Order: sequence, then structure tokens, then C-alpha cells
Amino acid sequence: MAHVNDKDAAIARIYAAALLSAADKAGVVDEVRDELLFLARRVSEDEEFARFVASPLVDPDARRASLDAMFRGRLTDTMVDALQVLNRKDRLAILESLAEVYRGELIRRRGEVEVEVSTAVEVDDVTREKILATAKRFIGAEPILSVRVDEGLVGGFVLQVGDRKVDASVRYEIEKYRRRLDARASQELIAGRQSAAEG
Repeated sequence: MAHVNDKDAAIARIYAAALLSAADKAGVVDEVRDELLFLARRVSEDEEFARFVASPLVDPDARRASLDAMFRGRLTDTMVDALQVLNRKDRLAILESLAEVYRGELIRRRGEVEVEVSTAVEVDDVTREKILATAKRFIGAEPILSVRVDEGLVGGFVLQVGDRKVDASVRYEIEKYRRRLDARASQELIAGRQSAAEG
């Protein structure tokens, strides 16, 4: 997903608050989040769709009819109605920002924290639960896990929350051991020089 710039984020926050309120009333908060993420991915990956939503050359009335034809009955009415508002206000270009801001606001509201986890291999459900428990102890809140594979880790995992990191990887342990050996070798070298000088 594209990085959210400050201007888009400021506009998106206004629309996200209104959409979250409407989704809350309709009982479709999570569905709308998923639909926004789906639409944002489509904008990011489908150039034709991205042009359709953002181009000032597309007639708003024609776009309104197309949005209804494409999404009414496939997405929640709350989401389709929001798309129509964005179309009317010429704000469909902020879809990616809106998805990110809405998702972030929902996480904040629920007291959850985003946690990035890098592992050496794909994790099974049991391992995922263990990582989840570790993350929960580390942050003292409900974690939202984002897991990615980093083959350079050899084994273990690295858990990142903002600028805080827990490195429980084999690579880290090897590096720590190497640094200890380097430090010991340096000390022995210095001690050897001092002995030679004294002798």
C-alpha cells in the first residue's frame, strides 16, 4: 500500500471518522475495514481502476453509475454509499489513505498494537500463538500480527513494535557470540602486548 502523505491523511481522517461512525451504526465496522483494504489494493495494483477513481476526465455521474454497478450488492451498502460521497466530493483519489487511516483508527480505538514479526520460515498456528503470547507480554496490549518470512534469519524470530525490537533470532545469537569472541581476542591481544612490553 502506498505511503500516506500528510495532506491526504488529514483529509482521510475526516472521512474515516464519518465512515467509522456510519459503519458502527450499521454493525459493519470490520467488513468496511476489509472492503477499504480491498479497494486500496485494487487502486495500487490495477492502473485502469486507479485512473477510473482518480481521473478528473471521468464524468462524476457516469462514475456514480459505474460504482453502483460494480459494487452494490458485492460490498456493504455503507461502503458503496461512502464511495458515492467520495465521488460527489471528488475525493476518490484518497482511497488508499482512507483505508490506512480507518484501519489505524480502529486499531487505536480497540487498544490494539501493530506488531511486525519476521521469521526464518512460514509459521504454523501453534508457533503463531506462541509469538502472539510473546508479543502480548512484550507490549502489554492486544497485538495485531503482521508476519513475514526473512530467510536470512536462519531460525527464531524478530519482533518489532514501532522502534522497539525483540530479536530472538539465531542470526542475532551468532552475531552476539561473534562479538564476544572478537572482544576476547582483542583483550588477549592487548594483554599479550602488555606482557611483551613488561618483559
